[in-house]
Amino acid sequence: MEYDYRIILLTDAKNCLPPADGKTGKPKVSGTGRGLITPQALKYRIKARLVERGEKVLNFDHGEDYTVFKQINAYDKTVNLKEEAKKYLDIRLFGGMDLANKIGFAIEGPVSVEEAETVDPVILRQRVNSRTYKVDVNDDGSNAGSGYGNVTEIVEYGLYKTLIGIDMVRAKDMGTTDEDMEKLIDAVVHIWDHDYCALRPMGSMLVRKVIVWRMRKGEEKSIEKIKDSVKIRKKDGIEIPSNYEDYVIEITDPDSEIIY
Repeated sequence: MEYDYRIILLTDAKNCLPPADGKTGKPKVSGTGRGLITPQALKYRIKARLVERGEKVLNFDHGEDYTVFKQINAYDKTVNLKEEAKKYLDIRLFGGMDLANKIGFAIEGPVSVEEAETVDPVILRQRVNSRTYKVDVNDDGSNAGSGYGNVTEIVEYGLYKTLIGIDMVRAKDMGTTDEDMEKLIDAVVHIWDHDYCALRPMGSMLVRKVIVWRMRKGEEKSIEKIKDSVKIRKKDGIEIPSNYEDYVIEITDPDSEIIY
């Protein structure tokens, strides 16, 4: 690879359910009230965009008959499993920890994704979901209406920030290329494309900015300097942000590039 990369993603959620806590089905919130999106949720959606673009992705939903072990011929003792796995873009980016249990080693990828956190605490609002449908309930085949309802919570507004970076030593070991990283950046820009549902309508989560640093050897900047160079504050008079336009965003590092 010619460059070392750092990426800052700013994305927001408005009146919707961002990728939720797997146990509760509710928005993830920190102890200080800030909204959170896990690295796993972000990486899953990046992989989804890569799959849509026809890239070879090993760890994803490929159908009931698909298994990682079949795909890389794990039962053939003559196969170099790590080299087989490295043919897939998601492995060259994120690695494949789930290979450890049955194969005996873990592949650690060079790209790390930080947990996304909102700039300010979020306000959660309850929302009732109701469903109605008809089912056959009588012997003569006639039916009656039936339905159910459940209460969940949505985020009124939150501006999320996350850092994505790459370990150059691991990148060399994995054979990760600059072209791979450009594909990753494109997937980040389009991370919410086609990712919507009843509680996350189309357009309720948007990418607002993708800021990229491409640094040659000897020009690397510290993570602290990169993060601090993206300054976000509320506009004067705004106490509780409800839109992206309620913020002022200043990028002070001249070496950064606004991709989106």
